[in-house]
Amino acid sequence: MVHDRRLRDRRTEQQEARSSNIRGMDERDLILLESAITAIDEAASAVAREVERDRLDEPTLARLSTVEAELRRSRLALEKIVREETR
Repeated sequence: MVHDRRLRDRRTEQQEARSSNIRGMDERDLILLESAITAIDEAASAVAREVERDRLDEPTLARLSTVEAELRRSRLALEKIVREETR
């Protein structure tokens, strides 16, 4: 009888965990997103430093500018997800 109750309790916990994951992200997912945002910031800073050094030819600078813009767009998209999930 005690074993049956523990089994039911465990099943209930698993169902609640699954439904909360469907409804939104858990704290671990949000931490991973924040880490990704930090990594994007670091990459964008590295790109900006290379551009400022002014040692690259025009085609390379153009590609780096594109990369920097894509990094910024990715950062904004991740920030939007974090905002929506923490409401």
